[in-house]
Amino acid sequence: MGRYILIRFFQGIIALFVISIVIFLLARLSGDPTSLLLPINATPADREHIVQYLGLDKPLPVQYQIFITQALQGDLGESIRVRVPVTQLIGERIPNSLKLAGAALCIIFIIGIPLGVMAAYKKGRFMDKLARLVAGLGQSAPHFWVGLILMEIFAVRLHLLPVAGMGTWQHYIMPGFVMAWFEMAAIIRLLRRSMLDSLDSEYIRMARIKGVSERTIVWKHAFRNSLLAPVSFGGVYAAMLITCAIVTETVFAWPGFGRLAYDAILFRDFPLMQGVVLTTAVIVITVNLVTDILYAYLDPRIRY
Repeated sequence: MGRYILIRFFQGIIALFVISIVIFLLARLSGDPTSLLLPINATPADREHIVQYLGLDKPLPVQYQIFITQALQGDLGESIRVRVPVTQLIGERIPNSLKLAGAALCIIFIIGIPLGVMAAYKKGRFMDKLARLVAGLGQSAPHFWVGLILMEIFAVRLHLLPVAGMGTWQHYIMPGFVMAWFEMAAIIRLLRRSMLDSLDSEYIRMARIKGVSERTIVWKHAFRNSLLAPVSFGGVYAAMLITCAIVTETVFAWPGFGRLAYDAILFRDFPLMQGVVLTTAVIVITVNLVTDILYAYLDPRIRY
């Protein structure tokens, strides 16, 4: 088990190194940030001065060496636009995204998992049809469209929920539901398929012959053996809930990590872009490592 985790850890380190090179190069292909920082009447001397100040006059290998050396020391540079350390900006936004992701995960656990289980157990009945309808709509409807529809109904017409921003628990309902719906739809489909296979297995028939209660069969035996596929998808998407909720956070004006990424791209803020992507990579790789450990726990054969 320890060797398995160690190998996965070193694979994550290699992936981070490759990602750092890719984002460093792609950030510089997005455009010249000086055009957004300088006024229209700026002189060539002004432009040359700001290029030198930002360190963009150095060769790319030198710029990357500076970037990776500082990153290993926990310094992701300073935002070009707001002149604030990138780590400070990320530290301020990550908690907001964690709160919203927590609300979305609660919705997934409360609605998605029971629907997926009952859809398999009640195959062909009303609950199964309802679950497939929810899953189909969740995977086909765009996030921004669902968000706008919810805002129109519950905020503009019914005045039940706030339109945007964060503050009270009511602010979490609409963006949390929008973020949760796609993953909830996928979890329902994956869990239903896995549960159908488990419920049709020989050990389930044997448990029923022995008189084991249906509740124990469904939730203790079939459910646990059906978790590999949902855990695989859910682990990756849980990280994406935190780091890449750009559309949802933009629609609902939520001051989170995804909105920070959008601003970094919009203003061609090299250090902020690099910091956001590296932080995203660290979170995703960490969640993948935890998911692999859960794999080994759910199915001991995987560790070998």
